[in-house]
Formats: sequence, structure tokens, C-alpha cells
Amino acid sequence: MTSSASDQAKEAIGQRFRSLREARGLTGRGLAAAAGWHPTKISKIERGRMTPSAEDVRVWLDRCGASDQEEEFQAAVAGVREMYIPWHHLEYAGLRSPQAKVMPVWDSAHPGAPRRL
Repeated sequence: MTSSASDQAKEAIGQRFRSLREARGLTGRGLAAAAGWHPTKISKIERGRMTPSAEDVRVWLDRCGASDQEEEFQAAVAGVREMYIPWHHLEYAGLRSPQAKVMPVWDSAHPGAPRRL
């Protein structure tokens, strides 16, 4: 299964967060306890399954003694967020317009086929 560019970027950010945590000598559970989070949050961020909020980034870096890297991490996380556009935002106005755009392709590939729109 291939992952999208945004998935790969989230995984890369997660690895950077893991490296910071490990360099500080913290376990996932230790960091979660220090931050007041559920331990699964650490795992989700590190594996790229969850994009951390700006506050999550601030707290993580503070607990790992890396607050001086906050601007860099915030920019990286913001870049990941910009890569992700929810489907419902793309098709907010409905599907009629996108379907109408592909109908000429459909017609050329299926001459005489009934059209539904």
C-alpha cells in the first residue's frame, strides 16, 4: 500500500519528534505523563497517524528541552496541514460540476452509452 505525500510527511515529522524524545531519554509513557496526555497520543504522532496541534508541538518541545526548535517544528507541521485538503472541502458545492467535467471523457470512451447527470 502506498502512502500519499502528506502521509509520508507526517511520518517524517513523527520520526523527528521521536528522535527528540529519545535524545532526552524519555519513554513515550514518560513524555505523555509529563505533558498530561494519554500515552497513545505519543504513538499516534510519532507514527504519523495524527498531526499535532500547535499547542502539542509547543508542549512536546518544552518537555524535551528543545523549545529553541519550536519555529522549525511549527513550520514543518503547518506544511503537513497545508498538504491535506478534506474531500468535503473539495466537493462542498456538490458533485454535479466535477461529474460534468469528466462527461466528455466518458462519452468518448463509451459512445452511445446512456448518460446520467
